[in-house]
Amino acid sequence: MNYALTHHSAYHVPYPYTANTLYHAFGTFGGTGMLLALVIAIYIGSNNHNYHVVARWSLLPALFNSNGPLLTGLPVLYNPIYLIPFVLAPVVNMGLAALAIGFHWIPPVVYPVPVGTPGPLIAFIGTNGNVVALLLGIVDLALSVVIYLPFMRLAETIVQAAQAQVGGAKHV
Repeated sequence: MNYALTHHSAYHVPYPYTANTLYHAFGTFGGTGMLLALVIAIYIGSNNHNYHVVARWSLLPALFNSNGPLLTGLPVLYNPIYLIPFVLAPVVNMGLAALAIGFHWIPPVVYPVPVGTPGPLIAFIGTNGNVVALLLGIVDLALSVVIYLPFMRLAETIVQAAQAQVGGAKHV
C-alpha cells in the first residue's frame, strides 16, 4: 500500500501476487470455496425443496463471505461430490485474476477492504474503484456458477435416488 500511495498507482507494486491480491479478492466470494456460486447454482438449477431452503437461509451470510450455514446445511463439508468445484472454482478465478494483473488490465488489490464486504466488491474497493476489477469479479462469479452447476445436479440426483430407495424399501 505504501508503494501505491507514494507513486499514485498500484500497477507496478513490487509484489503484485499475494494472498490478499488473489485469494481474498477473487477466490472467496461467499467464503472459502466460492460458495456464493453454489447458492446461485441452487436457485438456477435445483428442483429439491430442501436445497432451496438451505440456499434461502445461506444467501445473506454468503453475500458477506460467511459460508457456515451452507457448509453444514447441504452438507458441503463432508460431501466428496463438492470437493472438485470447492477447489477448482477458486483456483480458476485466481488464475484469471493473475492473468489480468500480469497483462495490466487491473492493478493488484493493495488498499484495505473491510471484513464482511460482499465478495464481488472486494476487488473493486481494493483497487481503488477499478471498474475492470469489478467486471472480472462478476465474470469470476458467473464462471464459478457454471463450475458448480453439474456437481450440484449430480448431488441432487444422488439424494433423490437414495430417497427413492429408502421409500421403496418401506413399501416392501
